[in-house]
Amino acid sequence: MGKDAVQLNGGLWIPQPLTEKENSDKTVRTITGLALPLDHDHYIDIFRDMHYCKLLSPFRALEIMYVDSQYAHGGY
Repeated sequence: MGKDAVQLNGGLWIPQPLTEKENSDKTVRTITGLALPLDHDHYIDIFRDMHYCKLLSPFRALEIMYVDSQYAHGGY
């Protein structure tokens, strides 16, 4: 898992997807998520100390391991 890319605005955080990068021999895949951490002194009370982040679903992780890895190494 790569380091989170911190966004400064919720409008930028919502439409951007997770990013995936593979090395040249397709043995390592780095997934970078997006994060929107809000401070304790945020001007809207209900959003103080919130941390929004995009996560990789467990289903997608299994799909990468069981399906995508087979295609990358000549299986199926």
